[in-house]
Amino acid sequence: MTASNARARVVLFGVGALGALMLDCLKTGYPLIEIVGAVDNDPAKIGRRLGDLCPGAPGGNVVVAPTLADCLARLTAPAHLLYHVTESVLAHVEGQMIAALDAGLNVLSASEAMFHPALRYPDVAARLDAAARRKAVSISGTGINPGFSFDSLPLVLARVTSGVTRINIARTIDVTGTGPGDIDHVGYGLWPAEFDEKIRSGRIVGHMGGPESIACLAERLNMDVDHVVQRWQTSIAKIPVDSGTPSLGMIEPGRVIGITQEIAGLQGDATRISLRLIMYYTSLTRGPENPLG
Repeated sequence: MTASNARARVVLFGVGALGALMLDCLKTGYPLIEIVGAVDNDPAKIGRRLGDLCPGAPGGNVVVAPTLADCLARLTAPAHLLYHVTESVLAHVEGQMIAALDAGLNVLSASEAMFHPALRYPDVAARLDAAARRKAVSISGTGINPGFSFDSLPLVLARVTSGVTRINIARTIDVTGTGPGDIDHVGYGLWPAEFDEKIRSGRIVGHMGGPESIACLAERLNMDVDHVVQRWQTSIAKIPVDSGTPSLGMIEPGRVIGITQEIAGLQGDATRISLRLIMYYTSLTRGPENPLG
């Protein structure tokens, strides 16, 4: 792209829950973004037009390819950027991003760990950085959280003051319709005993970007934080609740329906940064009976 008004030719890697939301957002008017390719491994989506999967979406005639190589081979002109929106775990998606970098694409990933990858995954970060440098392209991670609500927004607000010594942030979100990747690592729909066992084993990690957001805040505001602690509190359904996701369906009474995750950045025993994330299904707010136990 050589002009400020040139259109960015974008490949969408992942046409799941987040990819569909991104396409829906692009309907509202982003004339400098052109969807020229799409990739997904779901057999039900491969070979179908984006316009059939997401009516009214930009790039409606783009056909979903099974692999990035297949997608790029179909293009009549090179793409500039890859929107990577498949899943969060870096071990599962590093190869996807390396392939995109090797193909000369800039990469923007929605994986929470990609917001500050060197914090917990320095080896992966080094390999991705090396791959990007080989092709003189860029790779970065962003999203609502991390990327905005727990980091960029408070940093903007901090610009109107000085000498910040303590930060407290709380966010409440409706997770109805969230994708299977989030369900798997957050633990929605489990029996409480299952949830507790998977927390102990590390199978469930809840929201994955809290430590990255704390590191970002501490670095930019010159706050001393030497360790991060997390804890989770579950809420249990009293009535059946529709998850809005086919793979999970209706969540029966007695299962985990809401999760409160608290993440703290400490200096010694003193809390310097406190993040509180409340995640629940919208059905919790409907009807005459509160479905929470």
